[in-house]
Amino acid sequence: MEFSFEYFDILKSINSSSDSIRLMAYGGILLLYIPYRLLLKLFKQNATGKMNSLGLLYFVLTWLMSGFTIGVLCQDETSGIKLFLVLISIITVNLIFVLNNHSRLYKVYHKTYKEWQV
Repeated sequence: MEFSFEYFDILKSINSSSDSIRLMAYGGILLLYIPYRLLLKLFKQNATGKMNSLGLLYFVLTWLMSGFTIGVLCQDETSGIKLFLVLISIITVNLIFVLNNHSRLYKVYHKTYKEWQV
């Protein structure tokens, strides 16, 4: 049984060019925020609500960490597959962190948000 797509050609293109991984690390993660904002409007969530603050924290944290890490690793001749695995692990670890600590993070966010309004 064969795959209906060229699986190995996709891996070869990722491995040969680290520019696509660098583009995903620097700017691609911010594109995920657009569907997230649409979902917030669809479910009529408040702009200062829990979903918005935790989602914003997740996207900013992931963008900063992945941009810095991929930027440092691109100084060396690291293969694209390794950079892709590093990017996926950063995204996954940040998501697990935000999901596990959502109540504590929301309390800290809400406390600092109220302090800024005064």
